[in-house]
Amino acid sequence: MNSRERVFRALHLEEPDRVPMFELEFQYPELVVGKPYVLWRGYGSWEQTVFRDALNRMKVEEDIVKVTRYNTEVLVETCVKLGYDVFRPAFVPDPLEAIRYARKIAPELAIMGNSPGTGLGIPDGKSMFHIVKWAYTDPDGLKKLVEDRVRKSLEYIRLQVEAGAEIIVDCTDYALKSGPFFKPEFYHKVIFPLIRILVDEAHRVGAFFIQHTDGNLWPIIDGLINTGIDALHSIDPS
Repeated sequence: MNSRERVFRALHLEEPDRVPMFELEFQYPELVVGKPYVLWRGYGSWEQTVFRDALNRMKVEEDIVKVTRYNTEVLVETCVKLGYDVFRPAFVPDPLEAIRYARKIAPELAIMGNSPGTGLGIPDGKSMFHIVKWAYTDPDGLKKLVEDRVRKSLEYIRLQVEAGAEIIVDCTDYALKSGPFFKPEFYHKVIFPLIRILVDEAHRVGAFFIQHTDGNLWPIIDGLINTGIDALHSIDPS
């Protein structure tokens, strides 16, 4: 059984030969295959955060395709060496090209794309007060605004599937160790219908949908499952 067969057997709720393994974002491939990523010259704040201790040593290139393909090759090699079953683009300026290229050079791996998300995970410190106030004073208005944004972003799911993605993962954290960030009612009224829109689009274009979220989800677990997700990633012990 190869990696793709293993992954899809599990997602079809059948028994694979072992549990499929993958990493949402492998950040230091040089520790495994001796090759660091190359940065695209237009790299953003996430790269600055992740590689803050290594930025001055990392090679920077201008060619988008060159950076995308090189980092894809490095990550594929890392996945194979670690026995991972899924490739998900990371640190590439062109994720669609990364998906196409990974499908070509690693047909034995399942290919994972990214959900644009609901935008209503745990807010950062700069927006927390504003978002929380809005959520409790005008949840319907917030839902309408975010739903419009979510619907406009659905095209990205389709483009990834057309490029070769077979799974879409949403990496929105909805809970802390102490429990969900918002009241459970807010998830049922606002967030879960938005997740359902994303799930339905992934299914419509032929992909599975995995929800990743940290934290203690037990107070809202039934509602999350009822959105139609195919799998839940990263179930914290709490």
